[in-house]
Amino acid sequence: MDVYDNSLFYIFFIYGLSFLVMFAVTFSKIKKAAHISLVDSFWMLAFFGLAHGLCEWTDWIRLTILLAPDDPLLLYVSQILLMASFYFLFQFAINLLTFRAEDKRWVRVVPPVMYVAFLVMLIFTNSDSIGRAGLICRYLFGFSGAFLSFVAFLYLKDVMRPLAENLDEARTKKLMTGLSIASAGFAAYAVFGGLIVRPIAGIPVQFFRTVCAVTISFSVISILEIFEIEV
Repeated sequence: MDVYDNSLFYIFFIYGLSFLVMFAVTFSKIKKAAHISLVDSFWMLAFFGLAHGLCEWTDWIRLTILLAPDDPLLLYVSQILLMASFYFLFQFAINLLTFRAEDKRWVRVVPPVMYVAFLVMLIFTNSDSIGRAGLICRYLFGFSGAFLSFVAFLYLKDVMRPLAENLDEARTKKLMTGLSIASAGFAAYAVFGGLIVRPIAGIPVQFFRTVCAVTISFSVISILEIFEIEV
């Protein structure tokens, strides 16, 4: 099959691009709003976008351009980026859920402790399959991070609702809609990105993940106006 006739060629490219665009815009907005307390929580989301975007582009090269799914170097790069990205997503969700609760910020140590335990488990079980390690991380951190991000954006919507009263009607509607879509996008990503790994009705699961990625990226970009509100 010609590489350009392979649907995954376009799916992986758009999948990775969506998260890389989210990283670039989020990183830019964070730098401009460092004085706002909520910003700290979004560093992890930016790092998730960078790591996961690069992961998907590595798979894009490995699976569609080079047609070398078993290439050891690219496979290791892909899975290491995958595991790092899901850690960042999990940490983001925890940070966002606790950004207003000083007495609960100790919970933020849970993701790194769990991640270290996960790595230790891989060492002591003599797991030499990087693909299996990535799959376990997807189920453990990918699903948890996406699901908690869904909850976190719903929480943020409740927090921002009274603060958004200072905005005009159009901006308020845009903000609330963006938060709702972001939460829905992460809820879907918890299923397609954290649980399902096989094709659905003959359609590659990466297609559904790409739809989630585009939804998440555009919604996050649309709600970055929250950085203009002091929380």
